[in-house]
Parts: sequence; C-alpha cells; structure tokens
Amino acid sequence: MARNLRVGVQRGLRQSIGGGLGTGDIFTLSPASFDFSRTKTKDSRITFTRASSGTFVGADGLIKSAATNTPRFDHSATGESLGLLMEEARTNLLNSNYTTSLGTGGASLSEVTSITNPDGTTGTVKVTAIANNSRHEVQKTSSAPSTNHTHSVFVKKGNHRYVGLSQGGASNNIHMIFDFDTKTITDTGSKNSGTYVSSGFEEYANGWFRLHLVGTTTGTVLRAFMAEDDQQDGLVDWAATGNEFFYVWGAQKEAGTFPTSFISSTSTATRAADIVDITGTNFSSFYNQSAGTVFAEYKHAYIDTTSSNLYVFNADADNRILSLARSDRQYLGLVEKAGVHEAEISKNTGWVNNQHYKTAFGVANNNVAMFLDGAQQGSTDTSVTLPTVNTLTIGRKPDSNNRFINGHIKRLSYFPTRLPDATLQSITS
Repeated sequence: MARNLRVGVQRGLRQSIGGGLGTGDIFTLSPASFDFSRTKTKDSRITFTRASSGTFVGADGLIKSAATNTPRFDHSATGESLGLLMEEARTNLLNSNYTTSLGTGGASLSEVTSITNPDGTTGTVKVTAIANNSRHEVQKTSSAPSTNHTHSVFVKKGNHRYVGLSQGGASNNIHMIFDFDTKTITDTGSKNSGTYVSSGFEEYANGWFRLHLVGTTTGTVLRAFMAEDDQQDGLVDWAATGNEFFYVWGAQKEAGTFPTSFISSTSTATRAADIVDITGTNFSSFYNQSAGTVFAEYKHAYIDTTSSNLYVFNADADNRILSLARSDRQYLGLVEKAGVHEAEISKNTGWVNNQHYKTAFGVANNNVAMFLDGAQQGSTDTSVTLPTVNTLTIGRKPDSNNRFINGHIKRLSYFPTRLPDATLQSITS
C-alpha cells in the first residue's frame, strides 16, 4: 500500500514539475492531509481525547464551548479560521464571574443587559468611578502567587481611555495599563515584592479585549481599575469626576507564564489537555518507513521554558522524527534512532510567538532537510539513518513531559516520498 502511494506521489510530482499541476495541487497527492482551518472536522483516522469541555472562538467571533472529547477549531475575533486549537491542561483558580456584590475601591458596580459579552450572553458588570480620590477598581480575592501565574480579565471601553490590571495592593503588586484608543500597553511593572514577567492582550468581538499579566507577588487581590493616564505607576489614587466607567467580564488565574483559552468557573475548574494521535493501520496505511515529507502550517501561541512540539512520528522516546521549537531557539527538526540524534536542524533566527509559520521536513536515509517560510534552515544532512516508527502524535510530545504546541495547527500533510528541495521551498513560501 505504501509503495503504491509513493509511486503515485512521485508520478504526480513529475507532472507538477512538467507543468501538469500547480504547487497547491501537490497537497491533493498527500494520503494524509489534514486541512484543519478549511474542513473544521476531525479525520476518521485521528484519535482525539480531552477529558473535559473546552472553549474556542467561533466564526462569529464569540467564545463557544466544545464538549468533552470534541476538538476545537478556533477563529480570530474577525472570523478568520485559525485551525485546530491544542493546549496543555490548565486550571482557572478563580470564580470567573463578575457580580455587583464584589469588592470595589472608589467605584460602584451595576449590571447592564444591553452589552453583549465575549461569549454572546448579556449581563455585564459596569464599573463606574466615584467622584473622589481613589483607585476606581473592581476586586477579586486571589491567593498570592509565589510562582509565575497568569492573570487575565476581559474589559470593554465605556468612556474612559485607560484601564489597568493588577495583582496585589498599592504598595505591593504587579501591574499593566492598557490604552483602548491606541490598542497598546502603555505601562508595566511591579512594586516591592512583586516580580513582573510579561503582559499582553487579545482583541475579541464587540469591542472586548482580554488583558493578561504574568508574575509573582505577595499581594492577594486581583484588580481591574481605571488609570488616570498612560504612565500611572501601578495603583496611584487619582481624582475622578464620577462619570468615568468601563465594563468587565471573565476573570482567570492559571499557573504558567502565558494565558490559555478561557475557562469558565464558579470556584475553580480545569480544562484537560488536547490529545491527538494516529496509530495502528490508520498510521501504517499512509506511512513510508524509508522516506517521507511533512508539511505543516501552524502557530505557537507561547513557547514556555522548555519546548513546544508540533508533531512526532515515533515508536518510543528513542526512535522518532519530530518538529519542535525550543525556548533556547534551537531544533526545528530532529531525527533520532536508538537514542542517537541522527539529524538536528536548528532555526536560523529566533521564534516569534503568535506568528504563523510554514515548514516542510524532508527525510530519507542520508538526505534530511528542513525549510521554513521558503528558506532552508541549516544544511542538508547526508549522514542519517531513519528509525522505524508506528505512531503520529500531533501537537505535543508523547511522554510525561508532553510539551504542547499551545497554539494552532492550520494544516498538516504527509507525503510518502522525499520531495525535492525546490518543492519544499515552494510549498513553504
């Protein structure tokens, strides 16, 4: 079966080179091509599990919930299809709901039903400043994070330009300030025992933004507050007129150095990891042990302190062909046989989080090369012996370390032949 597939691909490739097929048509020759951003369905050969529900953004830009063991085909706020969303397990350590009974500082809270929330529901909490010299904030009690945690909140502009997010009090915190008008983070930092690591934001439908803040502090209160200007130092008091306001929704606190998809919680809740494998005859029916090419279009949302795996063709931890991004900017492609690294191909430049990449990894005995966005990475390795493998793992490393992609896979295609370098360059351009 694999030989017939290989011969067919080679025949089609000759047609392509001779002008019979376009570059894009080469993908029709792949016996295992998963175009997740277009089909938005799970191929029957794929085994998918996730031991909980999970959220994603639908084509309408609103947050949806996928049931247990159901893959998530995610979208941007504008409806662009991003592909298969795959994440590690995370727990929201907060009650995600905002109510009018929460603690405040220099503010009053009210419920507004005319505003559409990020998930399409209504019933939004409006935070209005009181005309005094205070911090003008809404509060959630949150235990002090002694290790790096990510705090996130959805905010929507009312009539005030600057809103901040902080964990901790005025004298002891990590914080950031966001400018609604320019859609930029204008101020970040920490006070006393706080250690600021990073911050960021994502834009959602209907004018909502999800702010996130990463770090540690002995402070115990998560605060969403109105800032006086773009360089306010943390939670400095300022005199409001009493008319300033903004909207808030969906709090989350999770252990780790980057945010993951929203986890709705009434106390705490865990989203399990996304697990994708192809095994048995579903794998052997398309795989060629002697040569092959893997194409992938994908985006790592965040590369954590170790590495982020895109795919692994493997038999065990010592016999595998994989593509990954390491936090030290090494290893784009790796071939390992009997515990020996037969080929290691490093990316020529640093990784960029939340950037789409196209890669093609061509492997054969004594002929291994990797192309990224139209450029060869490193040089062709001409001293390689391929391992025998029996499983394709997508979006993670298949061991206790896991090392998830924590991002999106738009397309993954396998060809049971080593495509020429010119073709690898063409399909990744």
